[in-house]
Amino acid sequence: MIRQSLWKDIGGFDRRFAPAYYEDTDLCFMVREKGFHVYYCPESEVIHHEGITAGTDVSAGYKMYQEVNRDKFFEKWQDILKQHHYAPGIAPEIAIERLTGKLKASAGGIYCGVTSCENSKCYVKMMNLEIERYREVVNVHDLPDIAHYWSNKYLVPMLIGFGFTSGDEMYFQYILRRCRENPDEMCRVVSIGSGNCDIEAGIVQKVIEQGYTNVILECLDINKEMLNRGKKLAEDKGVLPYMCFMNSQIGDWMPERDFYDIVMANHSLHHFLELEALFDKIRYSMKEDGRFLSHDMIGRNGHQRWPEALERIEEIWNTMPTRYKLNRSTGKIDEKFVNWDCSVECFEGIRSQDILPLLYQNFGFELFVGFGNLIDVFIDRCYGHNFDPGNPEDLEFIDRIHQIDVEMMSAGLIKPTHMIAVMSKDRDVKTQFFGLPPENSIRWP
Repeated sequence: MIRQSLWKDIGGFDRRFAPAYYEDTDLCFMVREKGFHVYYCPESEVIHHEGITAGTDVSAGYKMYQEVNRDKFFEKWQDILKQHHYAPGIAPEIAIERLTGKLKASAGGIYCGVTSCENSKCYVKMMNLEIERYREVVNVHDLPDIAHYWSNKYLVPMLIGFGFTSGDEMYFQYILRRCRENPDEMCRVVSIGSGNCDIEAGIVQKVIEQGYTNVILECLDINKEMLNRGKKLAEDKGVLPYMCFMNSQIGDWMPERDFYDIVMANHSLHHFLELEALFDKIRYSMKEDGRFLSHDMIGRNGHQRWPEALERIEEIWNTMPTRYKLNRSTGKIDEKFVNWDCSVECFEGIRSQDILPLLYQNFGFELFVGFGNLIDVFIDRCYGHNFDPGNPEDLEFIDRIHQIDVEMMSAGLIKPTHMIAVMSKDRDVKTQFFGLPPENSIRWP
């Protein structure tokens, strides 16, 4: 079914595909090119008797146009196919997810898993490495002390006017509010990429301590070992009856329509390759008045610096003390700043630069706080341990970097690399924000 006005605007079926084959697929591509979406109805059932009309011999009769028009279709849409789709022959469970922007070049080259059947093996390998990487990681939120200094001094004041002082507290406040407003209804929450579920178990515990038991929180993650740790933690905290645990990839997650009151994603979106499919499923599964809450990284893919930020980092690097340059990951002094692409060997930041643009297309922002950029380099795990919160010289350096961030962001020279956001299905919702609004925080490649 298509609007008559759109059909006329497109010009109907492309005559180059006459008499048959690929004209319908081509129509869908033309519709998307005009900015519209293409939907299918899974409840509909169509029985196709293969070969009754045109036979099965692709070398003769009408059936040969199946081969002829395939080449025409590829010729017409080759740029779109190469940019947004897997090549023919890829594993169906992977190819079913269309990955917009996945072929963007980076310092590490083209992202794997797209251009050939062989690369599907690369995808599976990376997925297995991701699972193995976090199998024994008990504290995924461990950061250098200097990060807490910066957060308490600069991030907390950005958030406190909204009624919370951290992303974790934001999750708790919104879930608690939902339970209070609808005490006779179950507040259903799902945490996407929940990891060890420590934040989730803590939230449920605090909600119950407030006297509300009308909550059920589902933890969704690909790592079975992390979910098992979460289940044990929930049991220890006495909240296991209010939580459940799903070991699944996003492609296999089939949520019910209009089911969740709250969807939360805490530092997990930047690990996802299938962002389009994920956001479609989140919209589908949220109630009309539901909320999508996230605290995540929205900078360049692989947590690299964009050129405008990299130039300033390199200037700072050339003048700062050598003791700040110790790379705690390698144990070596980095005389020159290494703009490392973390997504080369794993899913860390694999599509972080696509997160905010896609969220802006799919959701309305009720609340948005964008922050960080240059400061990330100096307070993260790699170099952050070089700074002592008890050393005034180190604190002065961190304060100065933060001020550079503020000045460059205010001047429109750089964009935030982190966000704390509350989203709804209503794209016209009025946005409360600190600093830049979401639409001005997008750094287009």
